[in-house]
Amino acid sequence: MNAVDQIIKKHRKAENDLRLRIAKFIEDQSADNVHGIRTSARRMEAIFDLLPKSMRRKGKSKKYLRVLRKFFRSTAEIRDLDVVRQNLESYSSSPGAAKAIQVVMRERRNLLSGSLQLGRTLRKAKSPRIRKKGLSAKKLLKRRDKILGNLKTKLQEELPIVLADYRKIRELHDMRKECKKLRYTLELLPTKEDSELAASMRNWQAVLGTIRDIDVTEQFAEKKGLLKELEEVLTSLRISRSRMLESFGKSAKHELYTVPTDRS
Repeated sequence: MNAVDQIIKKHRKAENDLRLRIAKFIEDQSADNVHGIRTSARRMEAIFDLLPKSMRRKGKSKKYLRVLRKFFRSTAEIRDLDVVRQNLESYSSSPGAAKAIQVVMRERRNLLSGSLQLGRTLRKAKSPRIRKKGLSAKKLLKRRDKILGNLKTKLQEELPIVLADYRKIRELHDMRKECKKLRYTLELLPTKEDSELAASMRNWQAVLGTIRDIDVTEQFAEKKGLLKELEEVLTSLRISRSRMLESFGKSAKHELYTVPTDRS
């Protein structure tokens, strides 16, 4: 199957998956459903990013992506609260953790109405069909390699910064988003040459995601004035964070600099 047929097929699959995820989210705003719909939205966005500029900026595409991204942003804080709660539930015997979980649930309820409204708007929106006309395998692969090259360059620039100072929370978060996008792009038009890089990005995403969850938990505690109540919990989480980053640093530089991302 050539690149054009692959993208059209994967767009149909992504569209169906997103539709199902939206329905599940509207019916039940569980942590799993929030996470699932965010993943589906990112995969859909990765598909549109591969399309030629004329198709990406077409009126229907721009309008649909605007609605999709607005909904995605509306779920970001809800997702953060979900990971805070998940981290705190491991220490539910702590009075401070129990108090913090109550705060999390109250704030989450307050945020859901806006996301639900946007979710219903997104459900009514139709993803523009991707047609073969105007697409070519050569252009898709060229666009793919440009995206991969840009993402890998960003990761190469940020990696020394975070390895030198593990307190670089924003840079770690950016790296996580970039390796996720890189992975999704690789999976759209997979090649044998890129299988090793895709595997590395899955591992990076998992590790950096767990680290991000710990950082979000500490930021929440600070914002809500709960640092003292959660001191024991946060100390334990910081130790886990340090260990993960130390292990990550030993392998990440080698993986990123030795795996090619283009076929030139």
